[in-house]
Amino acid sequence: MYTTFKVQFKSRCNYFNGGCALCSRFFLYSTYPRLAHRIGELRVDVPPAPRYNVAPGTWISSIRRQADDPQLTFDNVWWGYKPKWAGETAPQPINARVETVATSKFYQAAFQRHRCLIPADGWFEATRPQPQAAAFSVP
Repeated sequence: MYTTFKVQFKSRCNYFNGGCALCSRFFLYSTYPRLAHRIGELRVDVPPAPRYNVAPGTWISSIRRQADDPQLTFDNVWWGYKPKWAGETAPQPINARVETVATSKFYQAAFQRHRCLIPADGWFEATRPQPQAAAFSVP
């Protein structure tokens, strides 16, 4: 079940034309012990610090396996993806469509071998029809 609450400011969102100052943002305030309780034992390189407006193109907390190590690790990764074969001017998308992520040339190799979990307590989303953002949190 999700909890919804209104954000007390307006964004410059234009939902129908694809732009929102808050869309694709999330927040994480859970402590490491709470995350470890939900996921299991984690190796911690950098414990999470509370963040209430995590934007694309920044370092974000992740839970993943390093190479052949079976132990899950909690560390930071860059939010954005560009395959090694893509040129310097290639886009650096922040998300992928579930319908094509396994077959898209851009994501296929990463989807097969380099998955991770991104812990979040909630996210921001544009609400229709007004250019206002709402926040959704996971209890």
